[in-house]
Amino acid sequence: MAGETMSSEERVWAAIKLEKPDRVPIDILAIGAYTKTTGGTVADFYSSEDKAWAAIDKMWDYTGGWDMDLASIPASPMASKLVLTMFMGIKMALPGVDLPDDYNLQAIEEEILKPEDYDTVAEIGWQRFMSEDYLFRIMDITPDGLTKALEEQVSGTTKALDVWGRRGVFTIYPAMTCPIHPFFRFSLGRSMLKFTEDLYYSPERVERALKRVTRESIELWINASKASNLKLAFFAEERAGGFFFPPAIFER
Repeated sequence: MAGETMSSEERVWAAIKLEKPDRVPIDILAIGAYTKTTGGTVADFYSSEDKAWAAIDKMWDYTGGWDMDLASIPASPMASKLVLTMFMGIKMALPGVDLPDDYNLQAIEEEILKPEDYDTVAEIGWQRFMSEDYLFRIMDITPDGLTKALEEQVSGTTKALDVWGRRGVFTIYPAMTCPIHPFFRFSLGRSMLKFTEDLYYSPERVERALKRVTRESIELWINASKASNLKLAFFAEERAGGFFFPPAIFER
């Protein structure tokens, strides 16, 4: 654009530091909408890596590009579903796989985590619990299939980093290894109703698990940031506000 005096990375960091960038930095978090808005279906993004990249490239040319990318990492259908499932920690339904082609992806929230799982997580941590047990409750995949899907995802991420790097786009992955805050993760896995009951009736049990996963998450974020030489990580928390809980629970 005319009058630009900053690179995309400089522009994003200026905004993060509450400084004045040369213009407002732009981030497109479109994912499946790339293909829908360029003449295909939402399912195309998840069913074909080539179609996904073709749609992204078309969107890039049409808009003139953007400064930051959060999650535009096309991969195989199984790899895409695996990463989304591991990120969210609940069952995920994908268009063209579990849903009609023009549906958006959907998170299926139901009671999967059980009360006794808090004790297991407090003892061994979330990552080990996920890889040894929980993942196979929420996704139909074998250990061999898991290895293959992870390899495909690494390949997809490597390509995405190369593409966005050549375009000068600032990315915040793979430092978003564990983007769900521990409180939010338990709320999703237990379901909001059951998790709320747990906070009232067995808060000590919840708190032990939360402390373990919080320490583990901080370590993951730091290590991922060091590995990518990126002092930035993304994580989401949508249910820990005082809007949902009375002050005593919120403050604790």
